[in-house]
Amino acid sequence: LVRETNAGFSVVGDEIRAARAAGRTPVACPPERIQLNPRQLLDFLNGIPQPRRARMTVPDGLRLWMADRYPCAG
Repeated sequence: LVRETNAGFSVVGDEIRAARAAGRTPVACPPERIQLNPRQLLDFLNGIPQPRRARMTVPDGLRLWMADRYPCAG
């Protein structure tokens, strides 16, 4: 589970950096180092309706969490 989550964060982080490098607004604007509370993350992910969650990848869920927790200004 930890490896899966770390891999998901890596994917989303790469997407955010690529969007910024291309001059696009990324899906989220987290600080360089984020504070992660595993319980809050799991509560957020478990709050996604099951039919939708069943079709999501780990990076999909992390993108939603990051966009909710670290929205971009503007």
